[in-house]
Amino acid sequence: MPAEPGGAPGARDRAAARCREGDAFLRQGRLDDAAAAFAESLALDAGSLAARAGLAQAEQRRGRPREAAAHYRDLLEREPRNASLLTALGLCLEAMGDAAGAEDRFRQAVALTPPFDAARIALARILAQRHEHHAASVLLREVLSRDPGNHRARGNHALSLVGQGLVAEALTEYDRILARDPNDLTAGSNRLLAMAYLPEIDPLARRAAAVEWGNRLTAGLRPLPPAIVDRDPDRPLRIGYVSGDLRGHPVGFYLAAVLPHHDRANFAAICYANRTGGDGITAMLRKAAAGWREVAALDDAALADRIRADRIDILIDLSGHTAGNRLGCFALRPAPLAMSWIGYGGTVGLAAIDRIIADRRLLRPSEAGQFLEKPLWLPDSYVTFAPPPGEPPVGPPPMLARGRVAFGCFNNATKIGPKVVRLWGRLLRAVPDATLELRTGAFGEAATAERFRTLFAAEGVDAARLRFAGHSDHAALLAAYGGIDIALDPFPFNGGITTVEALRMGVPVVSLEGRSYYGHHAESGLAALGLRELLAPDEAAYVATAVALAGDPARLADLRAGMRARFARTTLGDNPRFVRDLEAGLRQAWREWCGR
Repeated sequence: MPAEPGGAPGARDRAAARCREGDAFLRQGRLDDAAAAFAESLALDAGSLAARAGLAQAEQRRGRPREAAAHYRDLLEREPRNASLLTALGLCLEAMGDAAGAEDRFRQAVALTPPFDAARIALARILAQRHEHHAASVLLREVLSRDPGNHRARGNHALSLVGQGLVAEALTEYDRILARDPNDLTAGSNRLLAMAYLPEIDPLARRAAAVEWGNRLTAGLRPLPPAIVDRDPDRPLRIGYVSGDLRGHPVGFYLAAVLPHHDRANFAAICYANRTGGDGITAMLRKAAAGWREVAALDDAALADRIRADRIDILIDLSGHTAGNRLGCFALRPAPLAMSWIGYGGTVGLAAIDRIIADRRLLRPSEAGQFLEKPLWLPDSYVTFAPPPGEPPVGPPPMLARGRVAFGCFNNATKIGPKVVRLWGRLLRAVPDATLELRTGAFGEAATAERFRTLFAAEGVDAARLRFAGHSDHAALLAAYGGIDIALDPFPFNGGITTVEALRMGVPVVSLEGRSYYGHHAESGLAALGLRELLAPDEAAYVATAVALAGDPARLADLRAGMRARFARTTLGDNPRFVRDLEAGLRQAWREWCGR
């Protein structure tokens, strides 16, 4: 009897049976079993499109994008206009780091009819990653016009609105999601971050919203069994740092100034990196840490088990309600003590996080009630900063050569709300020959820059006085401060590392006194450097301070010339001294815990 085309007699029947088993395993989440079943099915019948598609899905879901991509390419040879396959291949290429290839596949899928919304959502995400938020928003509105209940599209649309500085509109989108699904924790978390950018929202209202979110996260959670802990208050401690931003990011830059200076005999720092890949800062951090764990592929329970196995005593969250956070793991309380630091400026809303690391200017004692966490106040600054390799030198104020003052703000567009534009318009009217440079990723997109030109035009500011620049690498960003005389701090959400970097480059930062942690970032840095006079108590004083500086070239030159010496005299610039303060605070918190 001749063999069937797929191999031995009955091979196709056995192949079909194994393919059905693979489908069942895939539905059950048994990915290894599914991949084995589909692979055996293909061995029996190499022409089975169903088995190849199943194997592609199994490989993709178990984190093997390269293998999955090969199968999707085979399938596309037979169905080159299949939008689903094009999108799936694009997702694999994106996971492999080929953003251009992914975008090309997504665009091919978007061009097909009927509309395939998954491709539009994926393409919008790619566009948003390179700060083309308006273009992303256009795609996502198209999806929502057909499918208003598509929460993924609506959530991504809210993120694109935030990226353009349209925060109030983004909150409306989050409210729509939560009205239909109050337990959408991702939307709830993103909403909490967005709330911080709006001056009209009371800090205590943000606290209440955070606590509500935390209660939803922990509802029904089964607590982990208690860890066996040595309650010796003076023994060496193991510190865990958890973040999705251990890279060229403010969190990574700050932590790079800390890890090399830990007293390894008494503080072993273990980093939990919740993002695959990395860059030069990642490599620096990895080298400086006592231990490094790649945890993006672990679910919350598995990550908690890893932390407990590492015998972490104090677990520090560096993300809060920002992308890449692992708050679900913190809710399981895998370490005796948990703290929040650097990455987020409000209360996380989890009872499982015990302390917030700050200084008394950043988090005033009178405002401690805005936090569920108990403050751990450091004696000087709440962060320290190490100048990056190749940091540009500080030059003279550019107004000496230009004959006119240049204001600038390199913070993200989200922080530049309508009240900020109105105040800066008032300032620019008071200094009629001054220019203003706005530099951040979103301003590289023509639509966003044009919207801000329109906003400033309404304040009587001619477009010729405005300079917009998009994303630039870190070295170019720092060098751009050489063209700025005075930096303008936004509000109510101040610049964080942006303020520190401006000051390091000798550029004085004029800031408005805030009423919460978010609004005290600049105050913390300015006070540490002995420059409280640049902190204005109200809007009139903000304008007056900036106008006075603009009219005093000698003062600007003196500030620039002496700024780095100011850094050296404070823990903002003295990394080892800062780390001793941090370790003393951690030790005292540990002693308090041991004494409970």
